[in-house]
Amino acid sequence: MNDWVTMPDGSRVFRPGPSDLREPAERAPEPSNSQSWHAALALAGVLGFTGAHRFYTGKVGTGAVWLLTGGLLGIGALADVAAIAASRWKAADGTRLSRRAARGSVAAAGIAVGWAFAAWLTSVAAVALTAITVALATA
Repeated sequence: MNDWVTMPDGSRVFRPGPSDLREPAERAPEPSNSQSWHAALALAGVLGFTGAHRFYTGKVGTGAVWLLTGGLLGIGALADVAAIAASRWKAADGTRLSRRAARGSVAAAGIAVGWAFAAWLTSVAAVALTAITVALATA
């Protein structure tokens, strides 16, 4: 029934058949597991550089990499926080984390502490680099 039709002005248009006009079927919701989204977000916010959230969700191999590299120098840890916060994170078995826990106070606290630690670490690094620069300039 799908066909190209020639219009009176000579142009050709595609006329979809009945199968193309059907409403898309509703997708079944993805199954979630018993691991808490809030706990994973709190772990990623506070201990993201250690890979604790990856160990918690069963991703032991990449958790070990995060532990040895400081969350791939912090960039991977921040990306993981964003992925978990956006509910894009999946556990090792491919299921989404459960959001049935009470809303956000623990997760929000974890994120706040994580960002505070990142800010502190950045300021310490800035002071150290300034001290090194001054020491090299005066030497």
